[in-house]
Amino acid sequence: MLIIDEFSSGFHNELEECLIKYFFHYSKDSQIFFASHSTNILNNTLIRPDQIYAVSFDGKKGTVLKRFSEEMPREAQNTEKMYLNGVFDGLPRYNKIFKD
Repeated sequence: MLIIDEFSSGFHNELEECLIKYFFHYSKDSQIFFASHSTNILNNTLIRPDQIYAVSFDGKKGTVLKRFSEEMPREAQNTEKMYLNGVFDGLPRYNKIFKD
């Protein structure tokens, strides 16, 4: 089992993909858990929606996990774009004062 916090912090987009593909190809009978703020890796050809979770904090409920596959995205859908549009939750909620 490999656990990585802040995966992709400072990595080039292609290196992120290469590391994930390398692990999936060469690490049989293994698991990888990583936390990342990179939306580049939200790609159906790289990681399946049932392997991705969004984490958000709700003041009333506490920490909430949402599995991307709960929204039943089709294989051809762009999960990165869906995430950035708020479909899967987990987006930071910045104070409206700082928005244009």
